[in-house]
Amino acid sequence: VIWFKNWKILKSVHAVEHFHVMLFDPHPEFVKEVTHGDVPLSQKVETQVVPRE
Repeated sequence: VIWFKNWKILKSVHAVEHFHVMLFDPHPEFVKEVTHGDVPLSQKVETQVVPRE
């Protein structure tokens, strides 16, 4: 596990103190457990069907 804290100038959300965690090759079930089944936005967009007008 690697953790780091962004410098103030790099933060996109200044009002919320947060940190990032990077995992190298984690087991998919572990990721599902710690994220409560959430997936990256990129995966949500890939599977989303946008109606045509």
